[in-house]
Amino acid sequence: MLVIGPSDLSSIDTFPLVWRWTQVSHAVLSDEEIASIEPLRVEKARELQKLPRALEQNSPLREVREINTDVLPEQDILTWLRHIPIIDDAVLVSWDEETGIRVPWSLFVRRWDDFCYPSSDDVSIIPLSDQWLLQYWHYGQFSWKHVNAT
Repeated sequence: MLVIGPSDLSSIDTFPLVWRWTQVSHAVLSDEEIASIEPLRVEKARELQKLPRALEQNSPLREVREINTDVLPEQDILTWLRHIPIIDDAVLVSWDEETGIRVPWSLFVRRWDDFCYPSSDDVSIIPLSDQWLLQYWHYGQFSWKHVNAT
């Protein structure tokens, strides 16, 4: 189980990717949606960046599912995301060693393409339970792995 405390969070105002959710040229999320996005401090983002490799190396995979986002309609991708067996309310999203957030799973699903940009982003999505790993690859693919976490 991953623990994120108040000292692990920073302000959305200083988050380097906030423009993705506040500029008309990209997306404008509601005030409520923005308020539910909690940036991680750099130290916690670095910890989070190490988790996908650790989960894959130390935990046997129970199930793997993949979908190509470049060739499917948006509704098919939403349906796929909604039907993977996830019970977590919040997830951690990691772009790199310095950039990560905690966000409600429902918001991530609804606005996934505002979090995952093709051709530029490799993104890891991990629940606080660390029971699964969802990765988005810059070439337009989601890969979901259910693991037996230790």
